[in-house]
Amino acid sequence: MSSPPTKKGLIEAALYAAGRPLSIEDLERVSKAGGIPETESLLGELVDEYQSRSSSLEIVQVSKGRYVLQLKPEYSTKVARLSPGGLLSLGSLKTLALVALRQPIRQSEVIEIRGAHSYEHIHRLEQLGFVKKQPSGKSVTLTTTKMFSEYFGFEDDLAKLKVQLHRKLVKLDNESRPNTKPTVPNETETGPEYQGHP
Repeated sequence: MSSPPTKKGLIEAALYAAGRPLSIEDLERVSKAGGIPETESLLGELVDEYQSRSSSLEIVQVSKGRYVLQLKPEYSTKVARLSPGGLLSLGSLKTLALVALRQPIRQSEVIEIRGAHSYEHIHRLEQLGFVKKQPSGKSVTLTTTKMFSEYFGFEDDLAKLKVQLHRKLVKLDNESRPNTKPTVPNETETGPEYQGHP
């Protein structure tokens, strides 16, 4: 006979089921923990538990007090091809990274760089609320959204966001080449053509 759900278990279940950042208030409503301080305490215990068991998953705080349960970056790149039905495909992630680094960027530029298949990527990213379109003459301009910053844990400030994203891409690129000396892309590589190690 199974035991009734615990408050801590409900917090973990909410983070898992949501697949997006949740606020302390969201977690308190689901768990009925008895207040914000108690919810924060239980969440802190969960964070410590994930860290102590060297899990491939982590609970991280993103902007403005929201929390998300996610794969650690060093694991997500290794299993991306095994999860075609996941939130984003590897191709969509590359298109998203391009938009984030070069924004504001015309959709036509993205298509020229990433290929015609990126129309589908852009549509998916727009559906998820990670990018938005703005009319720009006969074309449209693409930028990332507040949801993108919150979900991936980036700053709202555009300049800081680009620096954070670039560092993360360099880290992931170097981790994908375990037998080579870590490298930092030069100025040319960080332009629109840079998409990381294949």
